[in-house]
Amino acid sequence: SRRTVIVDARTGRVVRQVPGTQRQADVAADAVVAPDLRSMYLPAATAGAAASCDAAWTQVDLASGRRKPAFGGLTGVGEFSLSADGRTLAYLHTTAPTTLDRSQFRMRCQTELVVRELASGRQRTWTIPPGAIVRGLQLSPDAARLVYLLERTPGGDLLLHLLPLAGTTSAADGHDLPVAGDCSPTMWRFVDDRQLLA
Repeated sequence: SRRTVIVDARTGRVVRQVPGTQRQADVAADAVVAPDLRSMYLPAATAGAAASCDAAWTQVDLASGRRKPAFGGLTGVGEFSLSADGRTLAYLHTTAPTTLDRSQFRMRCQTELVVRELASGRQRTWTIPPGAIVRGLQLSPDAARLVYLLERTPGGDLLLHLLPLAGTTSAADGHDLPVAGDCSPTMWRFVDDRQLLA
């Protein structure tokens, strides 16, 4: 059972609980806070494997607790990242399961990478090569690049990958960033348009 609270960062004191955020969740990091710090996103309740491929999110106003379907009710939204101005959504679009993942004994959704302008609905799509996995999407502040962890083949190396959105069509385009240490990075964020913190 989880809830979302507002904490005073100077004292560590819980100021208040965000209304309507009581929920059951298997993962600790199940909420995404918007760049403007006014709302947060929670996975909408789903049932069964087919529903997980048609996933949706609920937007919660942090002040009032008001809830509404996120992104105009868009479904098939897996992991996502919002631009700094909140106008552009980069997300992993999932569709109904079509292949059996024998290593994990479950049906696997078809996945593609999408960048969508929320106001107009205009979007572009990038293919994800068969067997590849993309996770940890982060959109640059100027919405010109994406960075994510890319596993090109099942069980292969996990590399931090930078994708310029202009002139590319596949999630494998762009280039892998140099490895800084013995292990794959676990967290990464754009500091600004030119710097990445990992």
